[in-house]
Amino acid sequence: MHADSEYKGTGIALAICMKVIEYHQGDLWLESEIGKGTTFFFTISKNLKNKAKKSD
Repeated sequence: MHADSEYKGTGIALAICMKVIEYHQGDLWLESEIGKGTTFFFTISKNLKNKAKKSD
């Protein structure tokens, strides 16, 4: 891992994004360039079925 002083944050937001994207059968990737930054990309499945229970 890295020292707390090296990077801000815990990375929990990225972990949550990964879980949401995996749940929706998608992918997450990034492209990074030193001195310019990082761009995050994701996809989700177009053919998802509603998994939520409907209460009557």
